[in-house]
Amino acid sequence: MRTGHYTRLKGRVTYFRRKVPELLQERLASTEICYRLGVISSNLAERLGRRLAVEVDDFFERAKSDPMLKSADLTKLVQTAVAGWREDDAIGAATDIQRYGRPLLDPREQATAWAELAIGIIEQVGRGISVYDTAFVTDTARSAGVATGEDQAVLATGGRALSLGLAMHYLKSAVATASMHGLAVGRRGLPVGDWQGRLFALEAHLGLDQTAQVAGSKNPVTVPPSVANESIAANAIATVPNPWRTPAGQVSSRHANTDDSSHMPFSALMTKCIAVRIAGIEVGEGYDEDVKSSKRIWLESVGDRPISDYKRDDFLTFRSTLQQVPKSYWKSEASQDLSILEIIEQSRSKAHAEWAKTAPPEKRKDQSAIERAKSNYVRISNTTINRHMSAIVPVFVWALANAHLPEDTRVVWNDLALPTGVSVTGLKPNEERPAFSLNQVQKIAEHPVWLGRKSEYFYNSPGLIIVRDSLYWGFPIALLHGMRREEFAQLRVRHVRLIDGIWVFDLHARDLKLKNGPSRRYVPLHSWLLALGFVEAMVEGRDLNERLFPDLADAGESDKFGDSLGKRFARVLEDLSIVVMRKNNTESDGAYHPLRHRFITDLLTAGVREGVVDYLSGHSSGARERERERGRAGERSRYTEDPPIAELKEAIERLPVAVDFQPWIEAWHRLGREAAKTRGKS
Repeated sequence: MRTGHYTRLKGRVTYFRRKVPELLQERLASTEICYRLGVISSNLAERLGRRLAVEVDDFFERAKSDPMLKSADLTKLVQTAVAGWREDDAIGAATDIQRYGRPLLDPREQATAWAELAIGIIEQVGRGISVYDTAFVTDTARSAGVATGEDQAVLATGGRALSLGLAMHYLKSAVATASMHGLAVGRRGLPVGDWQGRLFALEAHLGLDQTAQVAGSKNPVTVPPSVANESIAANAIATVPNPWRTPAGQVSSRHANTDDSSHMPFSALMTKCIAVRIAGIEVGEGYDEDVKSSKRIWLESVGDRPISDYKRDDFLTFRSTLQQVPKSYWKSEASQDLSILEIIEQSRSKAHAEWAKTAPPEKRKDQSAIERAKSNYVRISNTTINRHMSAIVPVFVWALANAHLPEDTRVVWNDLALPTGVSVTGLKPNEERPAFSLNQVQKIAEHPVWLGRKSEYFYNSPGLIIVRDSLYWGFPIALLHGMRREEFAQLRVRHVRLIDGIWVFDLHARDLKLKNGPSRRYVPLHSWLLALGFVEAMVEGRDLNERLFPDLADAGESDKFGDSLGKRFARVLEDLSIVVMRKNNTESDGAYHPLRHRFITDLLTAGVREGVVDYLSGHSSGARERERERGRAGERSRYTEDPPIAELKEAIERLPVAVDFQPWIEAWHRLGREAAKTRGKS
């Protein structure tokens, strides 16, 4: 993306680009200059771009008459120009702000500018350069009651310490501004976590108290430059500091190496905790993605503060926020930029608007009725709330175990889980997500998706086209194999393979992200899936690393491949007016899960051993454990390892199939192959 006449922006990184004159392209071995400037604002990038353009054009003119100038000379020139600009700009801007202030109306620009100034100053100090002259250092030290003498080395050290104090002030201002305006979340969120990491590392280096609250706290602290300067002068002017330094654009990890992690912002401490738990195989790879939404709701509800700063009220606030979260949140791309509080308010407003359409005029002025109407939307369940809570609590438990919290703090997070199960819903576990009825399954199988639809995009209307995509194959895979939607949505071609002459879905593959340990299993392909030509259409002749269903992609932050598929299948069910009702007369959720329930119920009805049913469905099995115990007692234990593939194949073929797939096969022979040929010719 273009940001100016001389610069281009790729992601969050700005590049300087300039075409090399044709006369010099062979000697400089390039047709274009492309130099990384770093993550800086568009205004600063354009200013540097103009300066570089002048330097580079002058080099080109000299190179035309001086054959000794080569590509290395051009690279050195650009690097020197960039370094000089950064130094001059940081010093000039810091001086201007200190003297006059800098009126910026946009909070994003203001926070970014402050952070860039701070990082520029830190880099200068790392090179031994101070933004203050010796006279200013002497006056500041004298006002703080510190005698400096005439030693230039001591004065230089004091200047660098004062410079770091100024950088610390700018970082605090950047963090506070970004947090105050909610700019730390969403896809376009500012790197506040990085700024906080730099701030804490800087305070640790200067030996200052790190318990002051920063971004996300209820009372953010911004230290005025004069106070910061006097404190630093008094603490650091008599010693030679070794300035902490992190290159611009990198996330600092210095705070992860300090002795007392309790002073880290919670976001950084949680990242460290998860890394330790993954390394210890306490949780699996990708766990950080699993808890990303929980972490985000926590930070947006109670702020990003040192872990010792949180009280029980913060956990109660977090739980209260969760109890208001709608069932669907952060699913669409647009919603990703909204905070969880904005999403809650959006749901409340929508519920109120729906109610107002039919409410009597006198009720529309009743505040209690309005409040009840705003609360009338479907929210996440207690089970989901407890899951979010269980993502946060382990960080506190880990901090306690590692002496980052005092022993008496366990009361802060204890006994906060909400009741679930029969005591809340009145439903047994197998009744909470019931199966499709046999009539409903048969009705689904007669939909245009499988017998002929209008077009590739209009799949709810009858027509003369069959598209064998994930929507086409998802229904028979779930019905005949009991696999979870996400299990088959993420598969690659290599995960469908022959073992002992039997085609299986290989869910043992370590690159698959599955629900739990028992989910890793082999599931033989049912004969009806083979008869539909699944292997010929989706496996044979394809690259083994290719996704089995190319039309599915991961859903960004949720890292799920089946979200779009679930939505399309839900529209099919809506078109057929199919709804699954629980015994308590509430509507069940999940589009594919009722097929999985149907599979388990039908296998048990067919007399398949419970341990085998548990294995095929990927459940932990009490029946298999009991058979292991009998094996230890002398009886042959058949399920101490995976059951034989042949036995699994036999079990899955015993499944009572409610659908007659023959019309599907005939429809494909009549419509699908001809349509495929037509698409191939075009």
